[in-house]
Amino acid sequence: MKRVLAAMALVVFCAGAAWLWNGGGRDASATHGATVARSTSAAASARASDAQLEAAPSTAMRSGDVDSADIDSAPTRAEVGRTEFDEAAHASDLVVIVVDPTGRPLEGISLQPHPGEMLGAHADVPPAQVSDANGRAVFPVLRTRLVTAYPAWNLLADLPFDPQPRLRLDAAAFAEPSVRFVLPPGGELVARVRELDGAPAPNGSTLRLQLLLPHERNEPDSTGPQWKLPLVDGALRFPWVELGREWELAAWRPKGSEPTRLCARGPHVLGERVECELVFGSDQPVVQFRVLDPEGRPLPRVEIELARPAIFGSLEKTTLTTDADARFVLDGKLNVFAGGGDFTITHRPSDGAALMGRASLPIERVPGWNDGGDIRLEREPLLVAGRVVDAIGAPVEGADVVAGEEPNWFLGESKSVRGRSGAGGAFELRGLWTEERFRVRAHTSDARSPDTEVTQGAIGVVLALSPRYDLSGTLLLDPGIDPGWIRFAREESDGTRSDLRRKPTWGQFAFGARGTPTFDQSDPNRFELEPIEGGVFDFVCSLENAELARIPRLALHADLDLGRIDLRGKISLVEIELVGDGDLAGLAGSYSWWPSGASEHRQGSFSGPLVSIASAQVPIDVELRPNGYRSALLEQVRGRREHRLTAALHVRLVLGTTGTLPAPPYRFDCELYQGETSTSQPNGARWFTAERREIRCLVASPGRHEVRWHLERKLEGESFGGAVGSHVLQEHWSSIDVLDVPGEQMFEVRLDAAALDELARNPPW
Repeated sequence: MKRVLAAMALVVFCAGAAWLWNGGGRDASATHGATVARSTSAAASARASDAQLEAAPSTAMRSGDVDSADIDSAPTRAEVGRTEFDEAAHASDLVVIVVDPTGRPLEGISLQPHPGEMLGAHADVPPAQVSDANGRAVFPVLRTRLVTAYPAWNLLADLPFDPQPRLRLDAAAFAEPSVRFVLPPGGELVARVRELDGAPAPNGSTLRLQLLLPHERNEPDSTGPQWKLPLVDGALRFPWVELGREWELAAWRPKGSEPTRLCARGPHVLGERVECELVFGSDQPVVQFRVLDPEGRPLPRVEIELARPAIFGSLEKTTLTTDADARFVLDGKLNVFAGGGDFTITHRPSDGAALMGRASLPIERVPGWNDGGDIRLEREPLLVAGRVVDAIGAPVEGADVVAGEEPNWFLGESKSVRGRSGAGGAFELRGLWTEERFRVRAHTSDARSPDTEVTQGAIGVVLALSPRYDLSGTLLLDPGIDPGWIRFAREESDGTRSDLRRKPTWGQFAFGARGTPTFDQSDPNRFELEPIEGGVFDFVCSLENAELARIPRLALHADLDLGRIDLRGKISLVEIELVGDGDLAGLAGSYSWWPSGASEHRQGSFSGPLVSIASAQVPIDVELRPNGYRSALLEQVRGRREHRLTAALHVRLVLGTTGTLPAPPYRFDCELYQGETSTSQPNGARWFTAERREIRCLVASPGRHEVRWHLERKLEGESFGGAVGSHVLQEHWSSIDVLDVPGEQMFEVRLDAAALDELARNPPW
């Protein structure tokens, strides 16, 4: 049975902040991307050869720094400190001179005062400043404030170092009018990114620099600190990086789904300059399309809007510009969270109607150039047309008609086209949908039609409105009972039951029957349900299929507040306190439970040393599966019980095969199962590698365990990250017998080389 894992980091777009994925699949034995690495001494090349890089030095913000919550993002040019040619610094200003160990001034160094953990977010932190050509940065009016500050603040140099350089702003630092910040030995690193044809990376491309830790050299995951910034004309300069380090550089084109990677050695000598080049398409497919107007003529150097499906049904839009040959380039790797490679493009001439076209990535794609063909744009086409009627078939004028999803939410725009019905209830929506099929519906202030699935250009679609109303109320619960555990249902006179869902309130506004936004309620016991069709039915509240309350023959013909629904005394809370040696704050795991004597099991998970289960029936039996410890069966549990954890069994699994492991971004391991329950937890490095073909794990119970092969692909888009994986090679699963003995038990798990080679050649996703 396949198990699909999806772990996503979702993007929140806000000023001065960027989401950073902390990791990166890599194979240290191979260099990803086309590489140019050269170094010159500081004497031979004191400054960068690229005049534009010198004119506008880039600075970087590191992801994951413990103090980053209180630090602003990379400063703009307007925030660069005063120079000697500007007005003289006031005595109250904090003036910092940044130099290298030889006393040479350093330009382009981003400096951030920070109050430390004692003050944290409660302090008023000034914006970062960047040193000028004289190494000088000025923080207006800050010296007076910090001379008497207790505890003393720190001055952080936001640079690719681990740990980052910092200067304590104590009395010794303020002994002179200017604070002298001597940085540790470093050098310059310049990254350039281009297309296969030599053109610089398009505007909106980004680059991430990540430190490769020595002990993670051959691991598919890396935990080293990282810095991520936009490229300027295909280049990015890091003015001062730590000496003697190895780095991974990863570059994305705008909204790219897969980075081009390069592993490179940084500067090793004080003041040394190292240049690295990455080439889009050198290690992954890129697809080139040509854009034509309705008459078949190329459209060179015009702005187009590209729209394609993104995660969770949102719509990702990117603005691109065609080149002199009317072409544009996309990544050839698919975003597996968003389905296929379909997309639409829109060109809006300044003197005419919008032109639209639909295309898709080729099915067969190879690393390097792939020709996607021509996209011939047409006048904005008909999307769907029809009429809106009421429950008896009479036409409805002025109804809102929506194709796609609503409302918009923070993960991106929803895919929707909107309009209104006119005379005779007629409606017509125009546009080009990204996929073959979509849903359309209509609503008024007090009614809504069911969703109707249609295709592009559908005509004669009839949307029949039926009254829909808001239903709300307040639950009265005993202390400790989470109102989110309660489920609601509508039961018709014939016994058929349909679930009623709460209005969504996370990441988006909830919309009522009239399309009016509602917000999170301050009372957690308050519930508001999604608008439902009117009628007479029984309203049922339940917990885990056990009925708690019923309102018979509820007549719903308008918005209705049910008032208070008393569920006190109807739910029992079972709490199991997990105790053991060491700190259990990070403990996590899963459990199954069922009323004692019943056969239907329910699943759950927990985080922390307290497991809470709400049940309408007690006592219950609970099977605990804490990660890194033995599983346990607790019977006849009611109220609160303590359970002492028992150490897990230690197992080492040695991969016996001559086959080739899948290359990054794929990762390969095996997991132990008893039935459909996972019984192993990684203990150290998780993945098999070419250099280390063994893994260690903690096993929850003795006995026979099935060994299941598991493949995972790491996903690193420019604006999203995560992983997708499942069990593979089921015909090659095997079994081992784990004994209940102390010490480590070793098992060789053999795998057919031909099967592994085939998986490496043709991996999924």
